[in-house]
Amino acid sequence: MLVSLRWAAYRGGLAAVRDALQAPISIGSSHGFESAPPPPPAGHPDLVLARAVTDKAITADEAALIGSTRLEHLRLADAAAHGHTYHATNAARHRAERRLLTYLTAPTHPPPPQPAPRPLPHPAPPLMPPGAQRGTHPNRVRRSVDEHATRPASSHPP
Repeated sequence: MLVSLRWAAYRGGLAAVRDALQAPISIGSSHGFESAPPPPPAGHPDLVLARAVTDKAITADEAALIGSTRLEHLRLADAAAHGHTYHATNAARHRAERRLLTYLTAPTHPPPPQPAPRPLPHPAPPLMPPGAQRGTHPNRVRRSVDEHATRPASSHPP
Protein backbone atom coordinates (compact mmCIF):
# COMPACT_ATOMS: atom_id res chain seq x y z
CA MET A 1 0.00 0.00 0.00
CA LEU A 2 2.84 2.38 0.86
CA VAL A 3 4.47 1.73 -2.51
CA SER A 4 1.25 2.47 -4.40
CA LEU A 5 0.84 5.73 -2.46
CA ARG A 6 4.41 6.69 -3.27
CA TRP A 7 3.93 6.03 -7.00
CA ALA A 8 0.62 7.89 -7.02
CA ALA A 9 2.34 10.89 -5.47
CA TYR A 10 5.21 10.59 -7.96
CA ARG A 11 2.83 10.43 -10.94
CA GLY A 12 0.84 13.39 -9.58
CA GLY A 13 3.99 15.46 -9.13
CA LEU A 14 5.25 14.50 -12.59
CA ALA A 15 1.92 15.55 -14.12
CA ALA A 16 2.05 18.88 -12.27
CA VAL A 17 5.59 19.57 -13.52
CA ARG A 18 4.63 18.57 -17.07
CA ASP A 19 1.60 20.90 -16.96
CA ALA A 20 3.68 23.76 -15.58
CA LEU A 21 6.34 23.34 -18.26
CA GLN A 22 3.79 23.16 -21.08
CA ALA A 23 1.76 26.16 -19.87
CA PRO A 24 2.22 29.40 -21.80
CA ILE A 25 4.65 31.84 -20.25
CA SER A 26 2.91 34.99 -19.10
CA ILE A 27 4.71 38.31 -19.05
CA GLY A 28 3.65 40.89 -16.51
CA SER A 29 2.21 40.70 -13.04
CA SER A 30 -0.83 38.59 -13.90
CA HIS A 31 0.49 35.81 -11.65
CA GLY A 32 1.03 38.10 -8.67
CA PHE A 33 4.83 38.08 -8.86
CA GLU A 34 6.10 41.56 -8.25
CA SER A 35 8.91 43.25 -6.42
CA ALA A 36 8.35 44.54 -2.91
CA PRO A 37 10.60 45.74 -0.11
CA PRO A 38 11.30 43.21 2.64
CA PRO A 39 9.11 43.41 5.73
CA PRO A 40 10.56 45.48 8.57
CA PRO A 41 12.18 43.54 11.43
CA ALA A 42 9.44 44.26 13.98
CA GLY A 43 11.15 42.61 16.94
CA HIS A 44 14.65 44.05 16.53
CA PRO A 45 15.92 45.20 19.96
CA ASP A 46 16.90 48.68 18.76
CA LEU A 47 13.44 49.18 17.27
CA VAL A 48 11.78 47.95 20.46
CA LEU A 49 13.79 50.49 22.47
CA ALA A 50 12.99 53.27 19.97
CA ARG A 51 9.28 52.45 20.17
CA ALA A 52 9.42 52.52 24.00
CA VAL A 53 11.05 55.97 23.84
CA THR A 54 8.41 57.18 21.35
CA ASP A 55 5.64 55.95 23.66
CA LYS A 56 7.42 57.63 26.61
CA ALA A 57 7.89 54.39 28.56
CA ILE A 58 11.61 55.17 29.02
CA THR A 59 13.79 58.15 28.18
CA ALA A 60 16.28 58.30 25.33
CA ASP A 61 19.17 58.24 27.82
CA GLU A 62 17.77 55.12 29.49
CA ALA A 63 17.34 53.45 26.10
CA ALA A 64 20.94 54.32 25.24
CA LEU A 65 22.12 52.88 28.58
CA ILE A 66 20.16 49.63 28.07
CA GLY A 67 21.26 49.36 24.44
CA SER A 68 24.93 49.99 25.07
CA THR A 69 25.25 47.73 28.12
CA ARG A 70 22.94 44.90 27.09
CA LEU A 71 23.18 44.85 23.29
CA GLU A 72 26.60 46.30 22.57
CA HIS A 73 28.21 44.60 25.60
CA LEU A 74 29.65 47.80 27.07
CA ARG A 75 30.65 47.11 30.64
CA LEU A 76 28.51 48.87 33.22
CA ALA A 77 31.66 50.22 34.88
CA ASP A 78 32.66 51.88 31.60
CA ALA A 79 29.16 53.35 31.21
CA ALA A 80 29.35 54.65 34.79
CA ALA A 81 32.65 56.38 34.07
CA HIS A 82 30.75 59.15 32.27
CA GLY A 83 29.93 61.05 35.46
CA HIS A 84 27.98 58.64 37.68
CA THR A 85 28.95 55.95 40.13
CA TYR A 86 28.71 52.28 39.23
CA HIS A 87 25.89 51.69 41.74
CA ALA A 88 23.88 54.71 40.55
CA THR A 89 24.23 53.59 36.91
CA ASN A 90 23.25 50.01 37.81
CA ALA A 91 20.18 51.25 39.73
CA ALA A 92 19.18 53.55 36.84
CA ARG A 93 19.46 50.70 34.32
CA HIS A 94 17.49 48.39 36.61
CA ARG A 95 14.67 50.94 37.00
CA ALA A 96 14.59 51.57 33.25
CA GLU A 97 14.50 47.83 32.50
CA ARG A 98 11.60 47.37 34.93
CA ARG A 99 9.62 50.14 33.23
CA LEU A 100 10.47 48.65 29.82
CA LEU A 101 9.30 45.23 30.98
CA THR A 102 6.05 46.70 32.30
CA TYR A 103 5.56 48.54 29.01
CA LEU A 104 6.21 45.43 26.89
CA THR A 105 4.00 43.09 28.93
CA ALA A 106 1.09 45.49 29.47
CA PRO A 107 -2.15 44.21 27.89
CA THR A 108 -2.92 47.69 26.53
CA HIS A 109 0.44 47.85 24.76
CA PRO A 110 -0.31 48.00 21.03
CA PRO A 111 1.46 45.28 19.05
CA PRO A 112 4.03 46.40 16.48
CA PRO A 113 2.61 46.89 13.01
CA GLN A 114 2.78 43.75 10.90
CA PRO A 115 2.85 43.78 7.12
CA ALA A 116 -0.39 42.67 5.49
CA PRO A 117 -0.25 39.08 4.24
CA ARG A 118 0.16 38.85 0.50
CA PRO A 119 -2.52 36.82 -1.27
CA LEU A 120 -1.48 33.67 -3.07
CA PRO A 121 -1.47 34.05 -6.85
CA HIS A 122 -3.66 30.95 -7.30
CA PRO A 123 -5.79 29.03 -4.81
CA ALA A 124 -4.25 25.76 -3.65
CA PRO A 125 -5.75 22.67 -5.28
CA PRO A 126 -7.91 20.51 -3.02
CA LEU A 127 -6.18 17.56 -1.44
CA MET A 128 -9.13 15.25 -2.09
CA PRO A 129 -11.70 15.32 -4.90
CA PRO A 130 -15.00 17.00 -4.04
CA GLY A 131 -17.42 14.66 -2.27
CA ALA A 132 -14.72 12.15 -1.27
CA GLN A 133 -14.56 11.02 2.32
CA ARG A 134 -11.39 10.31 4.20
CA GLY A 135 -10.60 6.63 4.69
CA THR A 136 -12.97 5.29 2.03
CA HIS A 137 -11.95 3.34 -1.03
CA PRO A 138 -14.33 1.73 -3.56
CA ASN A 139 -12.60 -1.69 -3.32
CA ARG A 140 -12.33 -1.78 0.45
CA VAL A 141 -15.03 -2.87 2.86
CA ARG A 142 -14.95 -1.63 6.43
CA ARG A 143 -15.55 -4.30 9.02
CA SER A 144 -16.25 -3.85 12.67
CA VAL A 145 -14.01 -5.25 15.38
CA ASP A 146 -16.64 -7.92 16.16
CA GLU A 147 -16.52 -9.25 12.58
CA HIS A 148 -12.73 -9.67 12.80
CA ALA A 149 -13.03 -11.51 16.10
CA THR A 150 -15.68 -13.96 14.86
CA ARG A 151 -14.04 -14.85 11.56
CA PRO A 152 -11.79 -17.93 11.57
CA ALA A 153 -8.07 -17.27 11.24
CA SER A 154 -7.81 -19.20 7.94
CA SER A 155 -10.28 -16.90 6.18
CA HIS A 156 -8.06 -13.80 6.53
CA PRO A 157 -6.60 -12.73 3.19
CA PRO A 158 -2.79 -12.95 2.96
